Amino acid sequence: MRKSYHKIIGYLLMGVALLIPIYCFGQMVYQSLSKESHYQAYQASLPKKISLARDKKIASYNHKLNQEQNIVDPFLGEAYHVQYGILDNPDAIYGYLAIPSLNLLEPVYLGADDRHMILGLAHVDGTALPSYAKTQRTVIAGHRGYPIKVFFRYINRLRQGDMLYFNDGKETFSYQMIQSEIIFPSEWEKLTPQKGQNLLTLITCDPIPTYNKRLLVHFKQVKKSQNQKFSEKTKEEARDKDPILRALRTTKSKVSARFWFFVTIVVISAIGFVLVLYRLVRYCLA
Repeated sequence: MRKSYHKIIGYLLMGVALLIPIYCFGQMVYQSLSKESHYQAYQASLPKKISLARDKKIASYNHKLNQEQNIVDPFLGEAYHVQYGILDNPDAIYGYLAIPSLNLLEPVYLGADDRHMILGLAHVDGTALPSYAKTQRTVIAGHRGYPIKVFFRYINRLRQGDMLYFNDGKETFSYQMIQSEIIFPSEWEKLTPQKGQNLLTLITCDPIPTYNKRLLVHFKQVKKSQNQKFSEKTKEEARDKDPILRALRTTKSKVSARFWFFVTIVVISAIGFVLVLYRLVRYCLA
């Protein structure tokens, strides 16, 4: 029986088409399932005591911030790189940000340049690093989503009172959402510190897909929550007492349906790929 190369090519194209959702959505599912283990690995990699020198560098950075902030829009695609002088490796993870109601747990890097924002979230230079100061604003940037990563895709679902946690390797800072707003890229005055308030603002592009505006979600720092060290305790005990892991486990997620939707797509696509491969093999062997 003479084989039709057109039919074989058709099967191959169908297989490739099915591999795309398997890879993209499979990556999202994997990241959702592995985020806690990555966070725990980060915690385990930290020295037993964060150096006093690093604390002084953070305090110095915050102290030197000009009241008239010079912020670069991280979404304009301009190539730039900031030297904070805080970490030995400028591309190392500075901390982790968690939003339990979105089941979000992402690493945070210093400097919102392209490579950092592909890897995770990024601190925007010209704004304060998290601390317990009475007046400051921290700004964290994140993409609205990549083909294989979610990032800030669902932060428009946040509502007043939702919690956010930021762990810098030494302490866990707790914040509560107070409001959100949409601005033009030129309205940087919206990110200036407010006297007597310790704020953290998330910034991302909006709307999808034009991305010509910026969505800001503002959080206010709440009661101090110190990070715990559990080097001599079991992993389960550490999980129970780490404020981020505890919050992720006990807070009802607003996006859990999306996770199962992604799983369903992966499973259906995988079944389809196996069937196409089976048909291709049968056709070639016939």
